[in-house]
Amino acid sequence: MLPRQIISNIPQSYEDALKAGDLFFFPSTVIKLVDSGVEFEIRVCPALQKKPTLPSPHFDTVGLPVESAVGAPDIKGRTFDPFSPPYNPNLHVGDLKDEENQEEFVILLNKFSVVPHHFLLVTKDFKSQTSPLLPSELVQAYTLLFTASRAGNPFFAFYNCGENSGASQPHKHIQFIPLDPEDPKGPPIEYLASQVNLETSGLL
Repeated sequence: MLPRQIISNIPQSYEDALKAGDLFFFPSTVIKLVDSGVEFEIRVCPALQKKPTLPSPHFDTVGLPVESAVGAPDIKGRTFDPFSPPYNPNLHVGDLKDEENQEEFVILLNKFSVVPHHFLLVTKDFKSQTSPLLPSELVQAYTLLFTASRAGNPFFAFYNCGENSGASQPHKHIQFIPLDPEDPKGPPIEYLASQVNLETSGLL
């Protein structure tokens, strides 16, 4: 599937999954906070206070015995990886393949959504969420961002690499949330980057 098809399919896929009960949306309140001249957006979602606290997952392996890893057991008594096939058809938007190394990726909707149209770029083969992003993964993420921006529906991508950054799933994935197309400043990191003057002396 082409990136433009992925981006085009996100809204309807989200509505279908929500209607079918395969996706849960939790309303939230947005609070604006200005710090050092940069406006940040804090999203408060009271419903998440009821979310159970799970033990930290094993980020470097998958399919561990139930007693030593996070997840529901499958029929073989091993942990369930929600980012591995078979995928829920209402959460599965499509697939992508890197042209350079033929690595495959899957696009899944976030099952527990605080922001509508929140989706994930997931490696089809298991890779640890603690590992750094590779060139092929960055290319796919940038392509989706560029395609969405060209379509007038900008997104923001982020990668929470491991437990200390809030990751709850060990299977490698990049998250995408929509931005306000009417906001010319974009996310804070873009504003901060635009204020940086890089030294290019001696470079062509």
